[in-house]
Amino acid sequence: MGNRGIAGFTHRAVAEEGRISLASLTYHFESKDDLIDKVSASILDESSADFIALRARVAKEATDRASFADLSTSIIAAAVSEQREGTMAWLELMLHGGRDPEAAARARKWFAALHAIWTEIADLCGQPCPAQAAQSAIDQAAGFILIAIGLGLESQEILDVLRDGADPVTKWNTPARKQPDVTNQAKATPQSKLETKAEQTRRLIVEAAMNCFVEEGMQNVGYRTIAERSGLSKSAPYYYFPKIADLLRQAQSALFEHSKERFRGVLAGTTITDADGLADLTAAILQREVTRFALHNLANFSFWLEAGRDRELVPIVWAAVRDQQEAWLRRLRQAGLQPRPLDALKLQANFAGMCLRLVATESSMSDIAEARRQFRVALQTMGTRPF
Repeated sequence: MGNRGIAGFTHRAVAEEGRISLASLTYHFESKDDLIDKVSASILDESSADFIALRARVAKEATDRASFADLSTSIIAAAVSEQREGTMAWLELMLHGGRDPEAAARARKWFAALHAIWTEIADLCGQPCPAQAAQSAIDQAAGFILIAIGLGLESQEILDVLRDGADPVTKWNTPARKQPDVTNQAKATPQSKLETKAEQTRRLIVEAAMNCFVEEGMQNVGYRTIAERSGLSKSAPYYYFPKIADLLRQAQSALFEHSKERFRGVLAGTTITDADGLADLTAAILQREVTRFALHNLANFSFWLEAGRDRELVPIVWAAVRDQQEAWLRRLRQAGLQPRPLDALKLQANFAGMCLRLVATESSMSDIAEARRQFRVALQTMGTRPF
């Protein structure tokens, strides 16, 4: 699942990967949902066992105990390096929760179990509010993992930023992440009088792909579907985009532009003078993103995950991460704070992690309302170590 995604997680693919007969596999697991349920349970059991062992080790160390921040950072680094395949499978399952009620129930179970264990670890590490510290650590870790997977970060690149405080824009700004940058090539803007017929057709195809991406998932973006959605001939999408990956890149670029326009719309005319105002505004944006635009965020995160498999997609993720980093720094300064680059990255990861959890678990309004407090606490730690 980590290598192929939910769409590629079929009986035949699993049989080939496990080198077992297809007949034997289908005998034990009649449907794809049965397979997903088994994998989900296995990941829950394995991760729970790992964190229970970590809790026992932390309890035993007593006087030579690692800080809560160091524990969190080391887990993130391991998750995107030696545990990368399992991490990507976990992310697939979480994103599936946003589109399937049974998957959402599994996600709620997973997050609840993880929170219980991490609350105990936070308490052992001397955190003043263990339950709150645990939730913040989980959300930020999930956000950092999404970013790291989407950018193809190595373990040391993560440690350089999260542990040592290096500027992520400088540290992660490699040629592979910058080229080719197509972020501004597919803006979904209204048709202008100067737009040629070919440009109009390309725009229709990209918009159809973007809408399909959001409503049905990346796995359903195909030439036939796009032709039907855009009202064009069956050959038109292929003519303009001979590679489906090129169309996906353009669709994601358009989706990114839509997200930026949503944020601009909320921020227009808004004056932020202190941390409380920034926390209120951020919580309001989050509430809208996980309710009205939940599917848009699932599509974004799915693309980030796919970039972990296809390095040609990384520049678009990098453009989004860099843009959000700059936006967070501006807002923090408007609130009268003096943020480090790491502070902006922490808030970006916190927002992404909360968004992932709330969408994946189909959380209630009370869960969403708690976001304001969490953002306020995060803002109080500006200039300190992560988490």
